[in-house]
Formats: sequence, structure tokens, C-alpha cells
Amino acid sequence: MPGRRGVDETFERLDGALETSLGDRPAADDPPTVLFSGGVDSSILALALARSGPLRLFSIGMEGSDDIVAARRAADLLRLNLTERRVTPEEVANSVKSHGLAARPEPARSVLASLGVALATSPRGGPLVLGQGADELFGGYAHFRSLTPAAAERRRRDDWDRLLRVDWPATQAIAGTLGRTLFAPFVDARFATAAFAIPLPSVGPGDLTKPVLRAWARHRGVPAEVANRPKRAIQYGTGIASVVRRSLRA
Repeated sequence: MPGRRGVDETFERLDGALETSLGDRPAADDPPTVLFSGGVDSSILALALARSGPLRLFSIGMEGSDDIVAARRAADLLRLNLTERRVTPEEVANSVKSHGLAARPEPARSVLASLGVALATSPRGGPLVLGQGADELFGGYAHFRSLTPAAAERRRRDDWDRLLRVDWPATQAIAGTLGRTLFAPFVDARFATAAFAIPLPSVGPGDLTKPVLRAWARHRGVPAEVANRPKRAIQYGTGIASVVRRSLRA
């Protein structure tokens, strides 16, 4: 991270880009619903939206899953109301089948199956707000550990390209079949421009990924316990990945 003045300027640019992106959220009579895992990405969005009006937090997971526990704790710390939804194996199997995911490779299959369940079961009315894009922009994946700055930047560009070409369109396609409106502020090109202007710091083998995002989250008022929660991909945090594997063996 740069010096104090540089940090302040970095955070100001990200603040401005996020506010610009949030200002373009789809109009609706009902409040937006944040797909909430209790991690740093969704907590940044939840706190920002809560400052501008009503919203709903929605968390899914198999019985006893990590994301349900983490989401409940984070919602308490943020002082926001949360709706929890226990997912059944039948719902997971139906998501795989109805969205034609069986032939997709992992982890894409389980990620999309998880999102399919979330989109099908979340409150209707307002847009469903997703944190997609944060991992790509800020180096959230394990493969960023121990990379040189040049290699990390190349990987970031590759991840972003894949998000825009493959992962985000696949998510939007599922939303279309379910009649849902999605809103992903981090995917906004203006926010991406601000994020890409920030070099990725080196991340060691035992370090938390996306340190810039976590520092920015604390700057925005996200409690340190939430901002520093280790990343857990949706398919694992919800426990859905293992159910997908079992459903395909049945």
C-alpha cells in the first residue's frame, strides 16, 4: 500500500467509483436484496446500500454451513436484518438440471448451481445485488499468492477477462430464466477502472488475499472481524459443492 496520503486518495477514488455505480442500480418499488455471505465483498455493498435506504440481506446454505454462521455474525455486527434460507439437496439437484450445468467443469458447475439456488429462492421484487467482480479486481483467489507484481497483474487481467466473457454472462443467463434482475456494482466498468489503477500488493503463502479491498472496507466502516474474514468461495461456504457431486453420482 502507498503512504498515508496515497492511501487516502486511493480510498477516495474507490469511494467515488462505488457511489457512481450504486447510483445506477435498477429502479424498483421493492428494496434491493444483497446476496450476503458475511464476507468482505457483500458487506461493503450491504453497508453502502443501507446508508441510502432500505435493503434486504439474504443468505443461503446447507444445514450447518459456514456461510450461514458467518452471515449471521456479520449482519449482527453491521446491525442489519438477515434472512437465512436452508437449502435442500433437491433444490441443488434441480438447479444443476434446470440450468443445464451437469456438463460444465468444476468449479463453474457448483458456483452456478449455488447462484441458481440463490436466485430462485431470494425475495422477489427488487434487484438482487451480487459481489461478483471483487475477487477478480483485487486479487481474491488463492492463485494470487506468491506471484510477482507483473505476474499478479497479468493474472488479474486474465481473471477479469474470463469474468466478462464467461462467468458473468452465465450468471445473467440463469437470472434471465428465473425472471430476476441482477446488479453487480463491482462489475461496473467505472469501478473496474478505479480498481485497475491500484497495483496489487504482494501476497505471501499465509496472507489474506485482496488486502487493498479489506483495508478499504475498514475505511468504509466494515468491522475488522468482517473485513478480515478469509475468502470462502460460494460453493464451499454454502456446502453446495459436495451436494452437486453427490447429485451427479446418483
